[in-house]
Amino acid sequence: MSRRRADRQAVAGRCAAAARELGLPVPFELGELGTRLERRRRNPVRLVPRDLARTASSGLLCRTAAADYLYYEQETSPFHQAHIVLTLAARLLLSDDEGVSIAHPLVSEVGPELVRLMLGPTAQAPVTDVEAEAFAFLVLGRASRQAAHQAPAARRQLLPLWAVLHEAVPEIGGASSGRMKLRRTFQLYRRVIDIRDMALALRPYRDPGVAAAAAIEGRVAGLAGDDLAASAEAAVLADAAHARKNGQPARHEVCPSAAPLWLRADMSTEAAWLVKVSRAFVASSLVRGRPPDGPPGRSAQPGRATRQRSR
Repeated sequence: MSRRRADRQAVAGRCAAAARELGLPVPFELGELGTRLERRRRNPVRLVPRDLARTASSGLLCRTAAADYLYYEQETSPFHQAHIVLTLAARLLLSDDEGVSIAHPLVSEVGPELVRLMLGPTAQAPVTDVEAEAFAFLVLGRASRQAAHQAPAARRQLLPLWAVLHEAVPEIGGASSGRMKLRRTFQLYRRVIDIRDMALALRPYRDPGVAAAAAIEGRVAGLAGDDLAASAEAAVLADAAHARKNGQPARHEVCPSAAPLWLRADMSTEAAWLVKVSRAFVASSLVRGRPPDGPPGRSAQPGRATRQRSR
């Protein structure tokens, strides 16, 4: 057996054991996770939603003698929140180091030195990003059997949206999915999380004027309900990606992300919604006569034909 394969098996075994010992029921609930973490840690555990835009991270774990605090981004989907909290929980369960640990996807833009200045000393936990992500996938994947059948098609349908966002936020996505060959469900999981992480990085560039214009345009085209919301979200994300890529300044006023009420902390509903958004992006590209499958830089920006970005 090669050293690399042995290392992968060791990572998988360590994460599987932690997930099994935690014994979370299906469907996943954040509140139940907090309760079970308290039992395992024998210490109060606080799951705290916060706007973490200024921390350049999507989640923070702070261990103290009085309690363990897991801060997670409140302006994202239930599935993404569950992923963030579970990656922090992995560091809590698989390491005894005290201090602050960080959910890394958004940190690379500012660098670890600046993060230390912002947050103080961080724990050098022996839990890698791969282990934390594997643990989150093992827990959430139990409730995502339906997604396994849909994974190849859904991952392919998400590519146009992923490609445009990745061009604007190249520091997120791409590398982690190629670390090891894993099953198709994980490949879909990785693509979904990439899109959510990149959308968070683009949040300062979201333009409420684009959302309003896209909503009007969608109603004129006969869209309603989730189709209208997905069309508006596609337009806002494409515009935000264009703004960041071209070095335009972040906005003082941003618009919230469109999210249907039926979203839950499972991959099936999350992937279904993001596929709707990606399809809206492709449809808008086709309407404007530009190929959605070409290089990301040549994709149309939904909504940009009817207005100019406000400055």
